[in-house]
Formats: sequence, structure tokens, C-alpha cells
Amino acid sequence: MNTRLVCVPAVAAGVLAAAVAVGGGACVPPTVSSEERAFAGCPQQPVTLSVVGAFGGTGPFHFQWRRHPRTLPVIVPIPNSDSPTWTIPSTFLSDAGQYDCVITGSCGTVTTPRYRLGVLTPDRASSGGTPGSDGQLTNDDFIVFIDQFFASDVRADIGRTGAESLPDGRFDNNDFIVFIGLFFDYPSCP
Repeated sequence: MNTRLVCVPAVAAGVLAAAVAVGGGACVPPTVSSEERAFAGCPQQPVTLSVVGAFGGTGPFHFQWRRHPRTLPVIVPIPNSDSPTWTIPSTFLSDAGQYDCVITGSCGTVTTPRYRLGVLTPDRASSGGTPGSDGQLTNDDFIVFIDQFFASDVRADIGRTGAESLPDGRFDNNDFIVFIGLFFDYPSCP
């Protein structure tokens, strides 16, 4: 950290001390917007998560994207993700979920809120209703989606108010409307 302690001569029985940034500027701890962010991707297409425009403070900055897995109680750091944007080169349903970014500046560290990623596909089941895509749409895909929806599985969070294709952290009729639209437009993706 580019700071040094500057002591001022005694003033009325006390000594004033203050941290001053070398070079004359103040060191500002990193801040991040509390605004929720959601991203949606199409299967087997790249999707980019970004904190651009959502943070401030004194740099240079280091970024560490992390994933909050559905089935593990730990947060998983994503290797080679030292950028304000991080791209998944080929998105799959298993990539749906929650992510955050730890931003470290010259004067401290801050973590973004959890960002949601939805993968817009109705292909959720292989034959026999086993979760996993198989390139075909059948009743099994509806059954798996309904199971995910009622289990509050993040993979079913694909719609928000107005049936917009973005996750919103809620499980409601908008998710069903988006799923049905994807099902009847398959294999296209918005």
C-alpha cells in the first residue's frame, strides 16, 4: 500500500498522525454496487459475466471470480479469472447458478453480491427422465423442469417479470412462461 505515517509536531499535549498516500492522492477502499445483476446464456455458446461499471476505489485492481455450487457448501474460486469480465466459452445447464467476484484494490477488498446465471434451454432430461440434455424434447424435459422448479433449483430460475429471459432469484410463473417459450422455439435461443 502506497502510504506512510506522517507525524505532526505536538499540538496541545497530543500528537496528530495521519496516513497520507504517496503521490498526494487519497487511498479509497474499493466499493461495489449492491445492484443485482443477472446474466443468461444459450447452450454451448459463450456467456460473459461482468462487474464493469459496478465498482470503484483506488487501483490497481485484482479480480477473483467465484462460483457458489448448488450441491457444495463451499465457494469455488475460478482459475484464471483475474479480469472485471469473465467468459464461459461454452455454456451448459450445469453452469447455471450463482457467482460473485472478489475485487482487491490498493486500499482493501470487497465482494460483489451474488450474480445469477441462467442457461436458456428446455432440454433438461435424457430418455427415462434422467436429468441431463440429450438433444431431444419430450415430456421428460417438462418433468425435470418441474422437479427443478419445486426444489428451488437455480437451474429452473430462467424468467423474470414480463417473462423476460433472465433469472431473478424467484420461482414463479415467469419461469414457466419462459420455459414453455423455449420448448416451443427449440432449438433457437433468444
